[in-house]
Formats: sequence, C-alpha cells, structure tokens
Amino acid sequence: MNLNLITTGIEIIGTTVKDLNVKNNIVDIEKNGKRSFGLNINEPQFQKDEDGMFAQISIDFELEINQSDSQQCKIKISIEGAFASKDNIDENVFKELVIVN
Repeated sequence: MNLNLITTGIEIIGTTVKDLNVKNNIVDIEKNGKRSFGLNINEPQFQKDEDGMFAQISIDFELEINQSDSQQCKIKISIEGAFASKDNIDENVFKELVIVN
C-alpha cells in the first residue's frame, strides 16, 4: 500500500526509532499479569521555506507488564516521523494533517 495516496497535501519523508529501552525478566507472559500502556504525542515542530513546509513529530510509548515483584517487563520506545507539504497546501491544513498522521 502506498501511504502517500491516502490523502493529498502531505508526504511522509521517513520515520525512525529515536530511543528504545527494554527491561525484561519475564520468560512466559501469563494471562493474569497486570498490563499498562502509555502514550505521549509530543508537540510537532514546523518549518517553512521557499520549497514548502516541513514537520517533525515524535510519539513516546510505554508498556509495562507486572506478574510479580520479581517478574516485570518495561518497554519504552520513541518514534519520530518527518512530513513535507505537497501541492501548495494551506499551512493550517498541513498542520492538521501532520497531527492526524
């Protein structure tokens, strides 16, 4: 699937994993383990020049599994995406598309 064809006006330039941290001593995850999930969408950064607009946005995820005091798993990952404007899109529309994407 070509993700750039979903909507006009925005193009994904790329994504990257900025940070990954895993602390785990669980061999087999049980169904009764306590699970929690966190998500933080950071404020996007926008730049504008003669070629159009550019944006970067990062999202932080945190997953925890606790089965006991001695069996725990904690995963933190930060990903970042970069987007460029296409076809002389309005600046406010571009900003909205970056946040949605």
